[in-house]
Amino acid sequence: MAALRTIILFAVICLFIFTAISFAFAEYSQSNLSVNETKEQLSSSPLISSLEAPIDPDEYIMGPGDKIVINIWGTVQQSFPAAVSPIGILSIPTIGDIEITGVTFTEACEMIKTFASSVYKKDKVTINLVELRIFRIPVTGMVMSPGVYPATHADRVSRLIDLAGGLILDTSSLRNIKLVSRSGDTLNLDMLKFRRKASLEENPFVNEGDIIYVPAVSKGVGIITVSGSIRLPDAYEYNANDKIGTMIDLSGGLTENALIAEIEVIRCLDNKREYKSYILDLKNEPEAWEFPLKPDDRIFIRRMPKYHERHNVIVEGEVEYPGQYAIIEEKTKLSDLIKEAGGFTDEASLADAEIIRVSIDEVFDPEFERLKTIPVADMTDMEYEYFKTKSREKSVVVVDFPALFEKDDKSQDVYIRNGDLISIPKKLKTVKVSGQVVHPGLFDFEAGKDYRYYVELAGGYNFNAQRGKIRVIRAATGKWINPNSETQIYIGDTIFIPEKPEKDYWELYKDILIVLGQTATLIFIVTTLSK
Repeated sequence: MAALRTIILFAVICLFIFTAISFAFAEYSQSNLSVNETKEQLSSSPLISSLEAPIDPDEYIMGPGDKIVINIWGTVQQSFPAAVSPIGILSIPTIGDIEITGVTFTEACEMIKTFASSVYKKDKVTINLVELRIFRIPVTGMVMSPGVYPATHADRVSRLIDLAGGLILDTSSLRNIKLVSRSGDTLNLDMLKFRRKASLEENPFVNEGDIIYVPAVSKGVGIITVSGSIRLPDAYEYNANDKIGTMIDLSGGLTENALIAEIEVIRCLDNKREYKSYILDLKNEPEAWEFPLKPDDRIFIRRMPKYHERHNVIVEGEVEYPGQYAIIEEKTKLSDLIKEAGGFTDEASLADAEIIRVSIDEVFDPEFERLKTIPVADMTDMEYEYFKTKSREKSVVVVDFPALFEKDDKSQDVYIRNGDLISIPKKLKTVKVSGQVVHPGLFDFEAGKDYRYYVELAGGYNFNAQRGKIRVIRAATGKWINPNSETQIYIGDTIFIPEKPEKDYWELYKDILIVLGQTATLIFIVTTLSK
């Protein structure tokens, strides 16, 4: 029995030892796996693994976690990987321990070489920095995911903000981000200046102990507005370092037509109800570019008057080269333009040519614009007639093309204006019937036919045609003729049938009653007096 108990006790002890060893091994494996996963995640992070430029050995400060490789070249060929311990000690086999925390990489290399020279007197020693230490930076304030994020000395503030999910649209400050160092010093960072002007001093590298704080942006107040001849006019968040030159740069720069000798800054005074205007001459006074700005300043950049004015006209119809042409106001005449367009074709009808002017300053009619807003029923008879006439007419410049180009009458050589349309129609063997007919339009010319023939072709008179006022307008002279059966019609003539004026029969009835009443009264008086 004693032997059996001994065997059972020995088996239990072996099982216990085996279980303990298995558990410890599992814990060790899991720990190693977690470490390896963490390292893999950090090394694969685009915010940490990539360097925008080689590390400057004269500026990079060594600290716990940095990893280096010491290479011995010469009679002994050896490489020693080493890492800075949490207490700042670098342990190198065959050389010893070196305290290097707080020194630059260049200084650390000199210290290592000095220590190594006592052991490897004739060999060459080189040191490489193979892995940067990882530390954690708190990112707080108006970011999508505030928290503590891994970083290296190769990471800038913008990368940490991106790692925290980025700024919140219309809520996060972009121009007043705070970077607080371990010593308590605070930098005010302008990320808009970094984005638009690549100002790296506004986006520095982070260090251990730094805290990034993104405040909320002020809405509606404390802003600077830039408008006028600037590439990116907008309202911008105020930064304490803002000057007029800063805001022009952030706004994309001045446009070519900017009047930089008269840039105006409007400033709200302390009582919030009065304003002061500053006129800055950035052209002749270089110091004006340093003019300091204050919250709620408004910057107005006016354009040069008549800067590179683009005056164009269109020539269409029967010219050799129809199209758009550039002109000089008050210098380019009609004959100059037709010459530039290659002259008229053989099919050009000079009698029907016209210049249509669409210049707003000349065409604008305030009375017509007023009548557009009034219902027809509320217009007087005179207003309605004026409204109808203006609705039908074109803004045609009166020019006698045949007189200018066939008879060389220089009095008809007018100046061309910006936006003019010169229309040269084709010669057509037609007669135009216009006005109160069923189908007004152009009809083939028939020799020997009078105006009544063309009225019939147009479908006859409308019910409101004023037949007694028919006129024939000669194409060659523009003369108006009261036609009869003997009046000849020529190619290009216009037969115009006007509209009967509208009658108010109630007014006519009242007028008749008044006349009859007055007549009866007169008869009564005469009869009474004659008795």
